[in-house]
Amino acid sequence: MARGDDEAPIVASSGGEVFLASLDKMGGYRWPKTLGSGPLSASLGALGLDSSSRVLFAGGIGGTVDFGCGSATTTAAEDVFVAEFNQ
Repeated sequence: MARGDDEAPIVASSGGEVFLASLDKMGGYRWPKTLGSGPLSASLGALGLDSSSRVLFAGGIGGTVDFGCGSATTTAAEDVFVAEFNQ
């Protein structure tokens, strides 16, 4: 996905990442958010949007992931997460 005329495209570094992208009402690109940084570190299971335009998502993580408030590392092979993203 191209981030803009002066920015590089979003490229997965490991194949174990999830990314979110915000688009405006006309379909124009606004911002990206990438989760996961290693092999099989993040997988998306469900995605939804509530009436206040907050993105709700759930899935699995194993290893290190950053939801925007700093990195977290799991100790299990895979843990479940539920998160809200409202930017």
